[in-house]
Amino acid sequence: MKPLTLLALAAALCVPACLMTVGDDGLELHSWDDWDDVLGDGWEGQTNCEVGGHSVRVDGDVVRVDGVRLRHQRWVETSHTASPGAPFEVGAASGPIELHGVPGSAAFHVLLCSEFEDDGHVAVEDGRLVAHAGRGAVFINGVRGNAPRDAALRVGSGSGPVELHDFCGPSLSVGSGTGSVSLFGCTAKGVVIESGTGDMTLEGGSADDARLSSGTADIAVRNVYLGSLLASSGTGDLLVSGCEIGRLQAESGTGDLRVSGGHVRELHHALGTGDLEITGGAQVGG
Repeated sequence: MKPLTLLALAAALCVPACLMTVGDDGLELHSWDDWDDVLGDGWEGQTNCEVGGHSVRVDGDVVRVDGVRLRHQRWVETSHTASPGAPFEVGAASGPIELHGVPGSAAFHVLLCSEFEDDGHVAVEDGRLVAHAGRGAVFINGVRGNAPRDAALRVGSGSGPVELHDFCGPSLSVGSGTGSVSLFGCTAKGVVIESGTGDMTLEGGSADDARLSSGTADIAVRNVYLGSLLASSGTGDLLVSGCEIGRLQAESGTGDLRVSGGHVRELHHALGTGDLEITGGAQVGG
């Protein structure tokens, strides 16, 4: 099945396209290897997911891990130093993730939910941010601060917003089931952004190859230098503004594509019922 077909199907079902594949048992929802977001009836305001082999349910301020309610939460500080290009992975179920890339050692704060008050600590192990408990269940549900700017970064949140600034590692992989995803001033060989229903923004910076996919959200790409860009949304609008792009492939089931300013040397589009608008002195071809 073609990616655009999957996106259109996801939009009809109102579930995140980036979490959908077709397996032996039919449709199933997934993201990265241990990031399976399973959304059922009445999912709005709730996040049900499997993270690191643990079942997590977030309903408002209530967090349960493997059925255990985590009644306490606090922000804890930690730091991480990574060699250039080393992997760094951060995840949360529903909390926000906001990180700024900085050189050298980077300090950041983690929202740690715990079964018992003041229990648990966080650490970076094998490039992954993890939490350890002293006597009960603990879970990470938000991250903010700085991170090594030249790391190979993977970030995901089930329903919270993700915002990244000034990273320049070899790759950036970012996703959120229902929250918005925004990258500002980031440079990488490869950029992958996935969102189910949250809008996504790629602004400033550059990449050899960028792939942005969304189930129902709008996609905006502004003032970026890209060798190639694939932008796909089931029902959302696509905006490319002030960019220098070698090859642009734009797909949307019902949304419009607007190219404003900048230069796109090669343009391909598959718009189901949407319109194409070239404005603001944009150059296409040549």
